[in-house]
Amino acid sequence: RTIRSVAFAPLANPYVLAAASFDASVSIWELSSSTNGTTKQEWECTTQLEGHDHEIKAVTWNATGSLLATCGRDKT
Repeated sequence: RTIRSVAFAPLANPYVLAAASFDASVSIWELSSSTNGTTKQEWECTTQLEGHDHEIKAVTWNATGSLLATCGRDKT
C-alpha cells in the first residue's frame, strides 16, 4: 500500500531504509551491490514489521541506527 513515512538509518553501511505504510506495517530495505561483477546496486526488502492496528504515521531511527520508533493511528 501507500508509503506514509521513510527514514534512513544513520551510520548504516550499506544503506538501510525504513518505510512506514498505510497497511500498518514497516518494511526494512537494504541497499546491496550485485555479486556478478557489475556495479549495479538494488534495494532489497529484508524485513517486514507488523504490530500496529491502523496506519503508521511516522518512523524514525535513533542516533546510532540501532533502534526504530513508529507511531500509528492506533495511538501506539
